[in-house]
Amino acid sequence: MNNKNANQIAVGPGVSTPSQPTEKTKLKRIQIPQRINTPTPSEAMQEKYAGLHEQLERLSQRVEQDPNDPEARRRLQHVLRQMLEQDAFLDYQYQSDSIYRVKTGAGLEVNVPKERAVMQPYAAMKSSALHSPMRLFRLALLGLLLSGVPTFFITPIIMWQLLFALVDKPLSRAEKIHATTLMFSSFILFSVACVLSVLLILHLIA
Repeated sequence: MNNKNANQIAVGPGVSTPSQPTEKTKLKRIQIPQRINTPTPSEAMQEKYAGLHEQLERLSQRVEQDPNDPEARRRLQHVLRQMLEQDAFLDYQYQSDSIYRVKTGAGLEVNVPKERAVMQPYAAMKSSALHSPMRLFRLALLGLLLSGVPTFFITPIIMWQLLFALVDKPLSRAEKIHATTLMFSSFILFSVACVLSVLLILHLIA
């Protein structure tokens, strides 16, 4: 009894004594874990797009320095394909023999290597030594329609050019045969033109 009174005297008004924690107090003391900020799908896509943009810029510079670098070409095409899956826009700028230059939707100019082989232009055909005589020969044939007067003056020029080609020009065997045949034909035209010219003169005199 005396012990109870002593405890009651020790615990007076305004004095708190430690009490056993209840279940409610335990729940309050549990620390709530901090929320982890995970990126939203749109933010993750933007970060991925920015990363592709940086890779594409570096690879474009490598391709510009060496368009035949196989590793740079392969990686650039792979990264560009991924970027086009998110933003399917390319603006054509210009092209050279080895690359295309295009601009992405973000304004980045990209050098895309060409996969097709560039066709070499054909060498200009060398002018044949018989080109001019052949052209004059056609005019000589038309000159026969005018009483042979134009033919009379054209055929000697043809024969002179053919003779010069046979002597000084390096002609093939086929070209030499062609030149000889053309000279013989020009001589025949000259003979016919002489006859027609004489008949024209006689007609004018009579």
